[in-house]
Amino acid sequence: MPRVQIAPAERIGVAHLTAEYWPFARTGGLGEAVSGLATCQAAMGLPTTVIMPLYQIVRETTPSLERTGSPLAITLGGHTERAWLYRTPPGPGPQVFFIEHPDFFDRAGIYGDNNGDYPDNARRFAFFSLAALTALPEIAPETQLLHAHDWHTALAPVYLRTAFAAASFHRRLAVVMSVHNAGFQGHFPPETLAALGLAAELYNTEVFEWYGRMNALKGGMAHSDVVVTVSRRMPRSCARRKVASGCTTGSAGWVTGWWGS
Repeated sequence: MPRVQIAPAERIGVAHLTAEYWPFARTGGLGEAVSGLATCQAAMGLPTTVIMPLYQIVRETTPSLERTGSPLAITLGGHTERAWLYRTPPGPGPQVFFIEHPDFFDRAGIYGDNNGDYPDNARRFAFFSLAALTALPEIAPETQLLHAHDWHTALAPVYLRTAFAAASFHRRLAVVMSVHNAGFQGHFPPETLAALGLAAELYNTEVFEWYGRMNALKGGMAHSDVVVTVSRRMPRSCARRKVASGCTTGSAGWVTGWWGS
């Protein structure tokens, strides 16, 4: 069946922020889900951009990546570090960009190693979110919708509505937060907020606080316009398992729609 084309006057630019994207890096279904959605959107005529970290596995399997643009100066928790952008060669389909920071992403695993999760995961993915938001006006100026996927990118909506709130480009963006796996929500000690440059007043039951911990996914949901899941059954399943406890507040609510099945 031919793909439906969206009329040019109705097309909006979409930017996906994701920790995984097939075929470059994946650990489960997240990479395939984001790839399928972005590919479909691009085929329908929407300007579609994907941004993900430049992991070691991406370097090893995709030697054709090209460095692009000027270095990005990213300030995180009072420390400024440099990041570079890489991209796949221009072609049909979504335009895929990668954030390079060797200390954070040039590692054997995506989220951890044989000893468990990397202890600096909060900082790694906060840096990625800030770098992606910083690069977005240059690499995808047509973007009108920011789509964040799972807890790894959940801080992007928070930074968008706080650190980038005064920027005209960022202020006009709408935000969708997709929950692919509610079993992983990004739980960290409360003091993590300060280390990530987030205001202490955000640690409350409406935003980040979750049973005495910081919940990154909850904070992202609270700062999003729409929250979706990839399954109609996920909200009910999460409620039964109490996985979603504390994630039902905020401006968007737990679920307002879905894509997929």
